[in-house]
Amino acid sequence: MSNAYGSWRSPVTPSHVAASGIEISELRTNDSHWYWLELRPLEGGRSTIVRLESSGAVKEVIPQELSARSRVHEYGGGSYCLNDAHLWLVNARDQNIYQVSLDDPNECECLTSGDDSERFADLQKDRRRERLIAIREFHRAEGEPVNDLVAIDTGAGNIAVLAEGHDFYMSPALSGDGARLAYVAWDHPNMPWDGSYLYVADVLDDGGLGNSRVLAGGENESIVQPTWGANGALLYLSDKYGFWNLFGTDSDLEVCPLLLKPAEYGGPAWVFGLRSFGVCEDGTVLAARTRDGTTDLVSVDSTRHSERSIHAG
Repeated sequence: MSNAYGSWRSPVTPSHVAASGIEISELRTNDSHWYWLELRPLEGGRSTIVRLESSGAVKEVIPQELSARSRVHEYGGGSYCLNDAHLWLVNARDQNIYQVSLDDPNECECLTSGDDSERFADLQKDRRRERLIAIREFHRAEGEPVNDLVAIDTGAGNIAVLAEGHDFYMSPALSGDGARLAYVAWDHPNMPWDGSYLYVADVLDDGGLGNSRVLAGGENESIVQPTWGANGALLYLSDKYGFWNLFGTDSDLEVCPLLLKPAEYGGPAWVFGLRSFGVCEDGTVLAARTRDGTTDLVSVDSTRHSERSIHAG
């Protein structure tokens, strides 16, 4: 006898559906391998870091007890960075930063010693100074959390404040020579897609910041994804003219638009660490362009202020 329509028990349960796919994010490279995050439903939502080996195999590179996930602003993002020897990740359980050997994941140590009230995101490696640069969010017993931009010594774990005073920070980006740091800041009541400021500062001999100045942005202009080119130029996305278009500077940080098109080359900073464009060694910019409801990959010539579509397949 058949059950009435809609009353039978389906063999496909919600847990089956949720467990069917691994979510991939935060693609990184250290010039020798590609790495990314895998959110694994069958492991209780654990987020691990894997590496693409030269053989084509995919290998997990962090201990089973760690899960890479930041909870800054609750949505997180930017939860790990790496060099040729180590990676550093924010662990989901305690929000501390852990250092893991890329040769042996069992060589793992906790770099910070805070509790859940202190969280980190947008990790960047400062290769010249053996430290990390990150966004820190401190949850006080009373009042709103405090956000600042900090440097974390990878040897002793000591933390130094680089910038403070704004309600929020994101996207620290070191120039290739380590001499300049760019970052984005904004304040209540704005969200980052409402209005934000792009800062550039000189990195001093003691590691602190000097000559910090606003390069672009404002209460009604959203800035995202500051990125340094190989020649000392800074690129970023701004919605100043209604779309998130590409802007750039010369080595003296004079700003000019690279492309002013009725298209989006980026989007809202829902989480830390989002990337929609990258800079090649020859200065060519590869970007994801969205227009008329479709997204394609384009190559941008920053000297000629032109672009061409790259067709896959």
